[in-house]
Amino acid sequence: MYYKVYCLQIIENVRTPLLIIKAFSIFFLLLISTEVISQDETDTNITEKLHLNSGIKWLSFPRLERYGNEYALSIPILERLNCFPEVLEMHYFINDFEHKIIYDLYTEEWLGGLQVVQSTKGYKLFIDNDEIETIELPLYGAKIDPETEITLFPNQDNWTGYYIDYPQKPWDCFDELDWEKLTEIKTQYWAMIRIETEPPYWFIKGKVTPFEYGDLVILRTDAPHNLSWIASGEVAEPEDIPKTEFYTFDEQADYLPVYVQFDEFSDVQEVAVIAEGEVRGAAVREPGDTIVQVTAYLEGTTPGAPLEFETWNGLKSAPVEKTSYVVYNPRTKKKEKRVVYTGKASRFQWVSLKQGEVYEIPNAVSDVSCVPNPFNDKANITFRLNEAMQVWVEIFDMSGKKINTLIQGELPGGYYNTTWNGDNDNGNKVDKGVYFYKIRTGSGTVVSNKIVLIK
Repeated sequence: MYYKVYCLQIIENVRTPLLIIKAFSIFFLLLISTEVISQDETDTNITEKLHLNSGIKWLSFPRLERYGNEYALSIPILERLNCFPEVLEMHYFINDFEHKIIYDLYTEEWLGGLQVVQSTKGYKLFIDNDEIETIELPLYGAKIDPETEITLFPNQDNWTGYYIDYPQKPWDCFDELDWEKLTEIKTQYWAMIRIETEPPYWFIKGKVTPFEYGDLVILRTDAPHNLSWIASGEVAEPEDIPKTEFYTFDEQADYLPVYVQFDEFSDVQEVAVIAEGEVRGAAVREPGDTIVQVTAYLEGTTPGAPLEFETWNGLKSAPVEKTSYVVYNPRTKKKEKRVVYTGKASRFQWVSLKQGEVYEIPNAVSDVSCVPNPFNDKANITFRLNEAMQVWVEIFDMSGKKINTLIQGELPGGYYNTTWNGDNDNGNKVDKGVYFYKIRTGSGTVVSNKIVLIK
């Protein structure tokens, strides 16, 4: 048996013996117990149980032993799992940095420093345990005030807990200002993306199920924002995402939303996303559906590997030819006939299998970017190569003299990333100033842009 917990919290990694943690846990709970009771004496006498299944669950902890929205120790909570002790890991990611705490079953020690949880934050829990029929996690203490504000930070994932005690659809949970600031809403099995058109609109496709009490909801915004869940009184009926019959795949902690568009009268019943010969996600298409969202679990795939598609009509499966679909490009806001690759820093992919689509043929090199720019340490140059060919990525100074070659060779089609550290071919740092990066191909394509080094 083995399980992981993925959570959102900022604690520095430390190594803490089990007995010290247990002693501190008791001391901490004694300190806050009187305050919790004074806050809501009735709530502290209530025990809620989270009923979990083997696999991954995106969840939060609306009821904890703490005052207000203060932190509660995570270790005593996790030790209440009726399948504990087992190997356990708790992770969270912020700004591409991982924090974790690990329970070592053999030494009976907690390693790491991620030792608290908070009701306004969300978590990803993975349990691999088929020996216990019902896995339960009791929650004690006070339920968080449903009007508690959540601070959302721009241009990053905000793992938030949903703590309204009845299910609601997303359009009943947010006010007008929330919708202006939000750019993405992501739950365990579906995602909503705001498309930057004029005016912007929300790309709501596939089946959208209600938020449930104790869920994790990942939110992204384009500006700092304080959010309070709205208790609309509109209780949504429970819904489930249909499960595929023909395709099977392993669920992971995160996924890439892939929206697949169909003709209304298509006979397709299921669609799968395949990478390196393995089904990475699949979804059911119900009669009349014109868009289906596939949750594509791409962890462990080789960056730059092509994504392929396959469909099943109830009788047989068939691969989708690479030349028979088009891809929406969020940069140009146009559809292109090209292949989709893993590793691209995209929040979603939108692929159309419809007949008669109007599309463009992209250049041999496209979606070129250089960030940060200006830079003082290193700059990442990324681009998509739409077919196999000879490629050079080079750095030039203002006089046109080549000072560094970052990439040179025959490359297959794919998405590429290379880094310039502000040095020349000899590894020596160059002076601050304006330079140019140039991407050349054997077919004659040249893309060149400024890059500014500051110190």
